[in-house]
Amino acid sequence: MTEPSHPLGFWVALVGRMLDERLETALEEHGVTHAQWQVLALLRRGPADAQQVQDAADDSDDLGELIESGWILHGEIVTLTDRGRTATDALAEVLESIGSLLERVVAPEDADAVARTLEAAARELGWAEQPPA
Repeated sequence: MTEPSHPLGFWVALVGRMLDERLETALEEHGVTHAQWQVLALLRRGPADAQQVQDAADDSDDLGELIESGWILHGEIVTLTDRGRTATDALAEVLESIGSLLERVVAPEDADAVARTLEAAARELGWAEQPPA
């Protein structure tokens, strides 16, 4: 096997940036901002109270657009409409495909070692996993 043309850090940073760009492009193509996707992803798991939804959104404009588009019903409890569920499920499929890219390109026998290495690097840089809320 030949030596890589750049050091590991270069590839980690490049792949991270490229994945982020691909995700943002997919969101833009579906007319959804990152903040709106946070709201839709929250509601995809089930109805949420208005405060949870507000916390997920950057501002009320994000919510207003989702309400005007007929994707969410907003009140004390916020839910996806049928139209919103269809759009959210389709977008989730696209985003999951992008997110699973590394699983498709890293050989199964190498995946655990790569994940452990990146986790160790993240912890060395100060990352600490937060317990689920």
